[in-house]
Amino acid sequence: MSTKRNKYLLILSIFCLTHSLSAQDQLAGIINTYAKVIDLFPCGHIQLESSDAFQIGDSLLIIQMKGAEIDESNTTSYGTVQNYGAAGQYEKIQIADIDGNHLILSHQLLNTYEPDHGVQVVSFPQYEKAIITESLKAKPWDGQTGGVIALSVSDSLIMQADIQADGVGFRGGASQTLASNCLWLFAHSDYFYAQGNWRGALKGEGISTSIPGKEGGRGPQANGGGGGNDHNSGGGGGGNRSSGGKGGELSLTGIFDCNGVYPGIGGRSLDLSDQRLFLGGGGGAGHVDNNIQGNQGAHGGGIILIQANSLDGNGFKISANGQSASTAQGDGGGGGGAGGTVLLQCSNLFNLSIIEALGGKGGDTQNSSDRCYGPGGGGSGGVLYTNVSPLPNTNLNGGQSGQNTIANTVCNSTANGAEAGMQAQLFTNVSIPVSDIPTQPILTQTPEDSLFVCSGDTLNIDIVAQGLNLEYQWQISTDAVLFEDIEPSNTFWGSQTPTL
Repeated sequence: MSTKRNKYLLILSIFCLTHSLSAQDQLAGIINTYAKVIDLFPCGHIQLESSDAFQIGDSLLIIQMKGAEIDESNTTSYGTVQNYGAAGQYEKIQIADIDGNHLILSHQLLNTYEPDHGVQVVSFPQYEKAIITESLKAKPWDGQTGGVIALSVSDSLIMQADIQADGVGFRGGASQTLASNCLWLFAHSDYFYAQGNWRGALKGEGISTSIPGKEGGRGPQANGGGGGNDHNSGGGGGGNRSSGGKGGELSLTGIFDCNGVYPGIGGRSLDLSDQRLFLGGGGGAGHVDNNIQGNQGAHGGGIILIQANSLDGNGFKISANGQSASTAQGDGGGGGGAGGTVLLQCSNLFNLSIIEALGGKGGDTQNSSDRCYGPGGGGSGGVLYTNVSPLPNTNLNGGQSGQNTIANTVCNSTANGAEAGMQAQLFTNVSIPVSDIPTQPILTQTPEDSLFVCSGDTLNIDIVAQGLNLEYQWQISTDAVLFEDIEPSNTFWGSQTPTL
């Protein structure tokens, strides 16, 4: 009897263990899906490029990636944000219905969005319990969608791998090799040049849409780093809520050589008091006039949103780091990408090793004995929003500047003027915006089924409805016929008011 009882208890224990594990969703890789927003209509109606990945009842994040207006003047103010518009605005939404590529939301949108400036929806999966078995990652930002990790866990989230959005943010300036026609007497100091102009390398991407005819040159593209100007200067590092580092200069030994004294300026800091989410700015490209490699700017970090009642980090980390620029084989080095943004809303947090949103290092450059190329500037650190107390271990430092790999007397220093990115910011008040105003009106007060009035007296019939931008229409039924036009008789009125 004793043997049989032990066998029974063993079988029962295995069954319970299996049942417990099956209740946890296992997460790995890219868990989010993304879609470009084509248009928005009143009453929570959104048109997507494709709705194939979504279902009725799904929670989503809607977020605008760009849309800021910048100073375009050929002055030191170039790239300063003059109007943020809806850039960085976001909120959590839910699908009530789907009609083709049109989503009908359960609630009105809180914010106004501009579809021409990079508005996307990202799935916001909801779990009761979840375990991360392999690193969570985001689809890289491609100019229309991507760059975001979002998830919500009502009970416990257990990490057995990192949550990582490194280098998936705004893109670094691409390298373009164009023969330089410089003369030693003329230094090219403009803040913008057209793409394909040998005088200025391409800017890194930021929250302002690239301006036609001004894609290159040392002026930053909002938080995107400026490109190095002719001759062979370094690109500026990307920025976020703080600024990226300036690129380094080119120094030569000959009196009649073309020096590069106008490197890329670091991406601007995004100074806002309200809670917006930004991708880390891309680094500007280094100036190139020889057919070499490694001069492109680096990508910024992405955006991570996590809601969880309890998060067990198990010694793993959450990171949205900017990418470090490659080592240039010569000429100017690229700027590092800025750290991205992490939003962590959690009641209980333990065993998390660190939260990182580091700026990427500026690109080193391989100089020769008679010249000192301009290395890239470092990207700024990123941003952390959290309600966790005490604060978890964090690192939001800016990236270091690039260096010349061969020190020589031509260089003022191994960085030759290149600067590190600035440390970013920490915010301890956090809440993910969610609308509580339904898209369909709700009658919260209605008349009694039977109302009596004496002949010659006035009867007011009132309703109370909850919703936005409501219009009211009363219909009078006589002998089972509905009369929508109730004005001509002057007996009834109130077609645009809740009182009849």
